Amino acid sequence: MPKENDCKWGLLLKDLSSNIIMDFLVFTTDSETSRRSLLVNLSALIRDEILNTGGINPFLRLRLPKSAQRMHFKIDSVYEVLGDIGRFDKRLWVCCIMTYGLLLRPHRLT
Repeated sequence: MPKENDCKWGLLLKDLSSNIIMDFLVFTTDSETSRRSLLVNLSALIRDEILNTGGINPFLRLRLPKSAQRMHFKIDSVYEVLGDIGRFDKRLWVCCIMTYGLLLRPHRLT
């Protein structure tokens, strides 16, 4: 019969360190966005238990690199794209016109 303090995988919460967490994140995820999401989820699941046992939260020491921002390509002919959308679906076209005209380009009235 296993004892309450026995750990199935050989790692106890008191032994959990920032290095172990970072190695796990790098090993199990491919992208920086996935690492950040997994880190947030793990922290939410484990943080309270670590703090209740009197341990130090190892998630506070982790800093993941921010992913590089990428620019979206510029659309040269917005009216042509909107026309294609209108031929595809009129309701989608209305949504696109409203989004483009009211939210994205309110200063352009031409």
